Amino acid sequence: MFTPIIHHRLSFINSDGFTLIELLVVISIIAMLMAILLPTLGRVRKQVKAVACQANLRQWGQIFKMHTDDHEGWWFRPGLDTVHPWFLETFSLWYDSPSIAVCPMTTKWLRTGSWDAFTVCRPDMYFGTTPAGTRVYGPFSYGFNEVGLFWRHAADPTKEWESCWCQTCDVRGASNVPVFFDCAYSTGCGEDHHGPPPNPWIPEYTWYPMCIDRHNGGINMLFLDWSVRKVGLKELWTLQWHRGFDTANAWTRRGGVEPEDWPQWMRGFKNY
Repeated sequence: MFTPIIHHRLSFINSDGFTLIELLVVISIIAMLMAILLPTLGRVRKQVKAVACQANLRQWGQIFKMHTDDHEGWWFRPGLDTVHPWFLETFSLWYDSPSIAVCPMTTKWLRTGSWDAFTVCRPDMYFGTTPAGTRVYGPFSYGFNEVGLFWRHAADPTKEWESCWCQTCDVRGASNVPVFFDCAYSTGCGEDHHGPPPNPWIPEYTWYPMCIDRHNGGINMLFLDWSVRKVGLKELWTLQWHRGFDTANAWTRRGGVEPEDWPQWMRGFKNY
């Protein structure tokens, strides 16, 4: 006698599609993987931007080194030259490559009276004049150690402040002397008696416009030996900003700073 074969299409084994439970399991696994991977991808993107920022500073270091090599180690000749002509000439060399003037982490423009210190970028920095005579402006997110490198005496412009680093060739401890760095202003120079900003939103120009959390608790910096590295925000008070800067000031471990002395937004950063 013939016995028909019955296919149980509703059974789990012979099903032609996914059940609701299976779909939920797959969606849950995908969600878990995304939750794990997204923070990692975010960190990788920030690391890539930090590397690109350091590459920018290294290019500037090559430019500055070529300038000082051509002038026997001097940024300018005391009593003869002024800062601005070579400054503008140097920056005008890169009018066709404005990207090296901006840290990839910067996305917001400077606002008069208040700015976002994490991602600030000046929209109107003057780079100089092109060979054709065109004045070039563009975004900018780095700052010079102006006071430490080439600050002129207010009473006599042919003289420099005694604390100023002018000649690059014979500077002792050049690897600890800041030149060019992530900054919320086009210039900045630390003073040992000035403390840190009370909050990450800097309301106006201060002595530490470079104290911004742009790269995970630090900034990138070019030093006078032309090396580039990340500098922790609390480390800023240990650098030799100028000849008279006390690197054992009250904001260093040597000077006795306590964790609670730092503003709340800086207390979790590495101590120096």
